Amino acid sequence: MQINVQPSLSDESIVERERLLEEKESIKQCLAICAKGLEHLRQFQNEMQINDKFAAEREKESTILQNRAVSGTVPQKAKESLSQTAARPEHFHGPGQKLP
Repeated sequence: MQINVQPSLSDESIVERERLLEEKESIKQCLAICAKGLEHLRQFQNEMQINDKFAAEREKESTILQNRAVSGTVPQKAKESLSQTAARPEHFHGPGQKLP
């Protein structure tokens, strides 16, 4: 007499059910990891946007300061040039004198 040892249908169902539960748990863990990664990515993007806003504000302020510096130096250079010109008598001509 030969005895065939095969799992019964209920044994196969139990094994399949355990496999599905393990797969479900693995998927839950993967989703939790993905959610944390997405949270970190969103936080990083928010920080980058804030940094970009600060950089734009700093650039704007820098441009304003540079413009003020340039506009402040132009009148100063004009004053210096006028002073130098006034200090040289060859630039002055009295009435009736011809220009060189």
